[in-house]
Amino acid sequence: MGNLQQALVCFEKRLVVAHELGECGGKAQAYGELGALHSQLGNYEQAISCLERQLAIARDTRDRALEGDASCGLGGVYQAMGEYETALRCHQSDLEIAEETGSPGRQGRAYGNLGLTYESLGNYERAVVFQEQHLSVAAQTSDLAAKTLAYGSLGRTHHALQNYSQAVMYLQEGLRLAEQLARREDEAKIRHRLGLSLWASGNLEEAQHQLYRASALFETIRHEAQHSTDYKLSLFDLQTSCYQALQRVLVSLGHHDEALAVAERGRTRAFADLLVERQTGQRDSDPYTPVTVEHIMDTVNSQRALVLYFSMAAGYLYSWLLAPGAGILKFHEVYLGEGLSDGGSEFQEGGAGGVALGSSLEQHIASAREALGVESYYSRGCSSSETESEAGDLLDQQFEELNNKLNSVTDPTGFLRMWPARQAAAAGSESLSVGQDRALQPTGWSCQSMTSLFSNTMSPAKDDCSSLSRRSSTQAKPPLRALYDLLIAPMEGGLMHSSGPVGRHRQLVLVLEGELYLIPFALLKGSSSNEYLYERFSLIAVPSIHGLGSSAKPHPRRAGPAPCGGVSMAAVVGNPRLPSPVMDRWLWGPMPSAEEEALMVAELLGCQPLAGGAATKERVMSALGQAECAHFATHISWKLAALSLHGLQDDGSDLESMCDSPPLQEFLLTAADILDLRLPVKLCVLVSLWPVPVAASKVFVHAFYTALLNGTKASAALADAMKNVQNSKQYSHPSNWAGYMLIGNDVKLNSPSSLIGQALADILQYPERARDALRVLLHLVEKSLQRIQNGQRNSMYTSQQSVENKVCGVPGWQALLTAVGFRLDSAGPGIPAAVFFPTADPGDRLQQCSTTLQSLL
Repeated sequence: MGNLQQALVCFEKRLVVAHELGECGGKAQAYGELGALHSQLGNYEQAISCLERQLAIARDTRDRALEGDASCGLGGVYQAMGEYETALRCHQSDLEIAEETGSPGRQGRAYGNLGLTYESLGNYERAVVFQEQHLSVAAQTSDLAAKTLAYGSLGRTHHALQNYSQAVMYLQEGLRLAEQLARREDEAKIRHRLGLSLWASGNLEEAQHQLYRASALFETIRHEAQHSTDYKLSLFDLQTSCYQALQRVLVSLGHHDEALAVAERGRTRAFADLLVERQTGQRDSDPYTPVTVEHIMDTVNSQRALVLYFSMAAGYLYSWLLAPGAGILKFHEVYLGEGLSDGGSEFQEGGAGGVALGSSLEQHIASAREALGVESYYSRGCSSSETESEAGDLLDQQFEELNNKLNSVTDPTGFLRMWPARQAAAAGSESLSVGQDRALQPTGWSCQSMTSLFSNTMSPAKDDCSSLSRRSSTQAKPPLRALYDLLIAPMEGGLMHSSGPVGRHRQLVLVLEGELYLIPFALLKGSSSNEYLYERFSLIAVPSIHGLGSSAKPHPRRAGPAPCGGVSMAAVVGNPRLPSPVMDRWLWGPMPSAEEEALMVAELLGCQPLAGGAATKERVMSALGQAECAHFATHISWKLAALSLHGLQDDGSDLESMCDSPPLQEFLLTAADILDLRLPVKLCVLVSLWPVPVAASKVFVHAFYTALLNGTKASAALADAMKNVQNSKQYSHPSNWAGYMLIGNDVKLNSPSSLIGQALADILQYPERARDALRVLLHLVEKSLQRIQNGQRNSMYTSQQSVENKVCGVPGWQALLTAVGFRLDSAGPGIPAAVFFPTADPGDRLQQCSTTLQSLL
């Protein structure tokens, strides 16, 4: 069933019983099973401890077979740890014991393991010798499973030696046996490797076929193993490599549209597992349905924005420009890596591919951040001291262990554990938010990434830091211009000449992954342009095209006290109070500006903030269940995908040590917690790619929310806020405004004030008729206020046609009247479509609208 943690508990109980009974054989077997399980869980130190105890018992009892088994297990653990020389000694000991005891099965096992270890060391000739002996023993003993593994190993090694014809031959034999034995995982791995070898030998069509079959098998295996999180995680990197290889082959064949579909499949497969796990009842569609080009184009055509899709496939960056109604306007590919070749070693089993270390993209990003004078994502490797570096490594280990613990129950698919690892961008970000359908949930810059606490500012870069900055400093082209030429310039023909609205109302959706999230796209511009990209387009980023088509039926709001006293439903969380021991343990410093920021945002949104001791997890979860918009000004850990909160009810007590405090998860709002709320799936997140000064952040946040409350969509509000900060004399430097990015759906607030703002914006689009229309609307609003003040409760209406005639057909009047409480009824038998006057003014909407209309007139 794949429940390894539960199995661990059972094996530990068995070991206790074996010790109580005093049976050496039982203890040895229990230690061996525990060691194997710890190794599978990645707990290598515990695995070694258990297996060494098994080895000691075997030597004490002079059980040579058991000693060989323990040596084999230890060799496997050291192999997984990358300590290959130690692994060789263990496997050699296993071989000697197997030869001494005359056990062909154990001999074959040792030959195979020695071959794998030499392969890992890059000594392929020596690996082939042992792998051939493994195959020979398997044939003599008619062990078909062992023959399958031996053929696969020989195929891999001959591929590494560039003996592609021999690799294909061995892999085809292994594939035949895997199919015969119905060993699906072996079949998927062999088809993957066979596809790479066929590709390297120039047989692209057959390579395509094998890689498609392999990817389908991996999908099926992960689909059916719904209770095995660790099993899915173990296949994730290999499946990623398969999708990337398939993209490369399809592009080589000129099948650019199919390559796009494969790239999209790679983005959505883990999310499909999450949907299956989280959803209950009947679903409208099967999330495992393979993504096709038709699905992608249907999604693109369902909205109005241009879509620029990026995919990184083992050293290459592919990009597609798509337009509604026009399909793929342009495809572009560029080589990023160094030392990568077709079907080469970058596709080793278990390798995730992606961008090679030291790639041109990585250099450009580091150079751009250095040029802006902001904290570099890559500076973590430049720790100012060995002690600081060790502290960072220790904290990373603690975070990884805690992350697995936090999500072991709430994230059985493993998706939330894959995500922080896959999205390298998160480590460089400084703020996070999660917004709901028709809403936005931004957060202030004061949300600090834990990684940033161990980083040095890259202005200027230290001489003893990574060679990245030294290499990039020799580039003749400015780094931001280089990024523009790499990412945007190849698509300029399509961006400039495609149909659609122009200016800030023209939207560009960026489909990003990995390091691409670290790029300030808003700041990119060409040598012949005076406009930044954000001035040409409203920008928003998504992790996949699937996200553009996300829609959900609204879930009923949870009962509970309203988090706001104003008109809009909003939740604002700022500066949660954390006990000193917790802050010291996890290196979370004080945030004096966070509460001030929360108060400012709460005033704009018309609600009471949850700040200090009031920001408990229970209250925040309750508020999120009702809120249309939420804002967090808290500490954030991208490694845990979590925000910090106040963990206790505010009883005034102080905690003196970590022992007195509740578990850390009580102080965290995790991604899994938010998923458990089952909020509508149209979300929008505002992040900052680097820390922004408090004063500049306040200017940005105020401008952003003001635009949202006026009915502007999130992407346009972002552009307005950027322009506002850019135009200020004190904060015009790009480091103060260019690092903000929206990820998710382009939503807008549905609060009455935002709806009024949007309606007025629509009316003002017709300046020659707008004044007369505004006068008519002001008359209707004032008439309603007069009736309410006089206590008139009887119904009063006018016909919609009458209003339509008086406003001269200007659109937007219906939305404005509805937002302030008028009721628009459709026509009935013998009754015209009517506009009913409101009999009350909750939230002073009518009064505020009257003031606004008078100021406009």
